[in-house]
Amino acid sequence: MENVIRIEDVVGEIEFNEVDGEYCFTAEQIARGLGYSDADSVNTLVQRNLEEIEPFRFSDTSGVNPKGGRPRHLYTEEGAYLISMYAQTPKAREFRVRVAKLLKMLRQRQMDNIKKVLLERYPLWQKILRYKGLGLNHGEIGFLVHKEVSTVRKHVRQMESCGLLTPPKNLPALQLCVEHFKNRLN
Repeated sequence: MENVIRIEDVVGEIEFNEVDGEYCFTAEQIARGLGYSDADSVNTLVQRNLEEIEPFRFSDTSGVNPKGGRPRHLYTEEGAYLISMYAQTPKAREFRVRVAKLLKMLRQRQMDNIKKVLLERYPLWQKILRYKGLGLNHGEIGFLVHKEVSTVRKHVRQMESCGLLTPPKNLPALQLCVEHFKNRLN
């Protein structure tokens, strides 16, 4: 299943395809990004460096004219990088930077979606994340969520391995707030 996506924010305007969850580019899309007038220049680069680029190219028949025609080639992100490294146009460097930023942004969105799904699936993790953000230790969190310290510790390790637990940017302020409330309770 193919999905053509156009991004015009952080990376400038760039168009790419998503085929079965993988980000790909057509020769035409790469040519536009590199400043070539048509895809023939990209195809020439590919033919000159076929041995290196071939593993990152595949044929897509979904875009073929039903009355006949050749399937078009799509290039994975690695293929797009290689083609842009061989290109000698003034826009090639800019294109490489834009593709790198685009792919980083897309992966970050994927990670954010995965984190959201995990937190929805495990309500206990939402609570642990919130309490960890307040600077509470495992024992305090266990008391608040009615779990053993070892259970909290196990979940914290799982959350860390999933990338869910990272210190908040305002951690010092949150820790001061926790200390203030601890002092008031004593």
